[in-house]
Amino acid sequence: MRRLAAVLVLVFAAGLVAAQGEPQDEARALIGKAAKAMGVENKAVPKGLRMKAKGTVEAGGMTLDIVQNLTIRLPNQFKDVTEVTVGGMTIPVTTIFNGKEAWVDVNGMVKDLGEKIVEEFKNIGGMVEASQITPLLDKKYKLSIVGEAKVEGQPAIGIRVSGKGFKDFNMYIDKKTNLLTKIERQAVDPMTEMEVQEERIFKSYQDKDGRKVPKTVIVLRDGNKFVEAEVLEYSIVDQIDPGEFAKPKK
Repeated sequence: MRRLAAVLVLVFAAGLVAAQGEPQDEARALIGKAAKAMGVENKAVPKGLRMKAKGTVEAGGMTLDIVQNLTIRLPNQFKDVTEVTVGGMTIPVTTIFNGKEAWVDVNGMVKDLGEKIVEEFKNIGGMVEASQITPLLDKKYKLSIVGEAKVEGQPAIGIRVSGKGFKDFNMYIDKKTNLLTKIERQAVDPMTEMEVQEERIFKSYQDKDGRKVPKTVIVLRDGNKFVEAEVLEYSIVDQIDPGEFAKPKK
């Protein structure tokens, strides 16, 4: 259950080898269109986010119901409080990453997560910050066009994102709506600590505080459905107490 907890982190929020990139100006122009379409063109990057979602996760040959409450303190801290229903029992699981260390609390039993998972959470933090779209207009990120692909049957353009502190990943922008439609990356499965090809697909969007935010998110691992969740609540927070990410004293 402790390792399962880690895989539930950041259901919201990908890396294939990039093709020969087009000039960065073309990629940045596409990011600019996405920022406008998603309602973040002239908005500051949020300092913090709070989200609630419900859905299912595939684990051990079972489909488990989950309710997830996520707090993100950008750029790289998060707290995931998830209720997992197993055999009619609801088990609370809390996973925290403070930017340097990660641990999980299952029914009051706290366990540190290893270096591989900490590194994975650092990669996720970089992906989450970049997926706010407007940060990608900063030249600290290197962008390149990786070509077109179909996402849920609709044409999209892929952009390779490179930056300091995280592995490269690809994001796909829908050609018709200019909305972010998929992120794909090489992830680490916390249950096996093996690398897997991960795809995060955003099937639909909703309006929240003048922004377009995902309504339904599907996560695939090596082509198989892993998580499907519906975002129930989403709010931008100006300040989040760093104490929320403090490690419990032993």
